[in-house]
Amino acid sequence: MSSHPVYPEIDPDRRKPATFSRRLIHDLLRLELGFSGVTITDDLRMGAITKTASIREAAPLAARAGHDLLLICSDGRAQQEAFDALLWAYKKKELKISELEKSAERIHKLCGKRTERFLEGKLEPEKEGAELADQIAREGAKVLGTGRGLLPLSPAWCLKHSLLAIFPDLHEIARERLWIESDLLDPENFLWKKFSQFGIPLKGIELVSLDPKLGERAKIRERVREEELVFFFCSDAHLFSGTRELLKSLQETSRRLVVILMKEPRDFDWILPGTACVTGYGFRASQIEAVIEKCFGVSVS
Repeated sequence: MSSHPVYPEIDPDRRKPATFSRRLIHDLLRLELGFSGVTITDDLRMGAITKTASIREAAPLAARAGHDLLLICSDGRAQQEAFDALLWAYKKKELKISELEKSAERIHKLCGKRTERFLEGKLEPEKEGAELADQIAREGAKVLGTGRGLLPLSPAWCLKHSLLAIFPDLHEIARERLWIESDLLDPENFLWKKFSQFGIPLKGIELVSLDPKLGERAKIRERVREEELVFFFCSDAHLFSGTRELLKSLQETSRRLVVILMKEPRDFDWILPGTACVTGYGFRASQIEAVIEKCFGVSVS
């Protein structure tokens, strides 16, 4: 998979992202380095691309650079626009049929290595997938700040005090047609179960919008004043000003706070010195389980 940054010392077109760079994908990767496998773009709906090109422009540019597969996530209309643009480009001979045929050969060769994944019938997960996901999540979860000794938490202490969890409403992401595990669409039940594995009943769980407005932030701020320990599952503070403001407010208001960065290590930029902070690099169930375990310094598996 390629990515969207610009490499001005490699491609003489100093403003062209790697996604559109034939110098990088075809000349360097294929010809000079001899890579013979399948190449795929990162999501063409990312801001680094959409700020410079429409989907109709981006799809032919990415294909011309030498990609075999174009990734366009969660947007059927954009996928259709890309298909139409590619079809038109091949008909107009703006893209070479010979290169399309080579791409098809590489894709068929890749599919042939795992024929069982393309058989008819119900799609099933990989048998080893769950175990591997758990392993990756546990090894990836990191403590970025102990909160002056707050982490790892003592289950015995937690059992005697009131604990509140603040969790993002992932229905908002699901409505954008991104896949969210069913367990995380019922976060109250999910978090109750995970904390109960340590014998700890949460006093409450507050769902918060991905970009909470002033009134919602004020309500949560008043709620946390009553609690002795707050877990804030923070999602995309670098994108949403409401989340940044809530994060700042919680750090100023909470008696004891553990911030769990669900998706982006970049959100650490808004963590104040002395705040307990853990990151799991994602919002899948295995990653949430891993960061909760990390908070207590143990594994329950």
